[in-house]
Amino acid sequence: MPSNELHALCKGTPTPATLAEILTREAKLAEEVDKDGRTALTYLCRNNNVTLEMIKVYLEHAPGAAEVVDEDGDTALYYLCGNNKVTLEMIKLYLEHAPG
Repeated sequence: MPSNELHALCKGTPTPATLAEILTREAKLAEEVDKDGRTALTYLCRNNNVTLEMIKVYLEHAPGAAEVVDEDGDTALYYLCGNNKVTLEMIKLYLEHAPG
């Protein structure tokens, strides 16, 4: 499956407001996967420009995206933890908003 508008946005430098707008308008995009089985949340978590507010907005709109496993067997949390720009506060927020 090809990437969608949200995938492209999350690979760049989205603003929390833009994320909220797209997730409100087209909620189904949040859990769509690309050819590698990755959601836009995965790309957001890999992005060196990710902020606490971006993670919060995404997971408030689409908490289920946190449980999607890609073709490598990883969730977005794996990529968030591997991102050297991420703070412990971001990881805590992710865990608080993720289901289960």
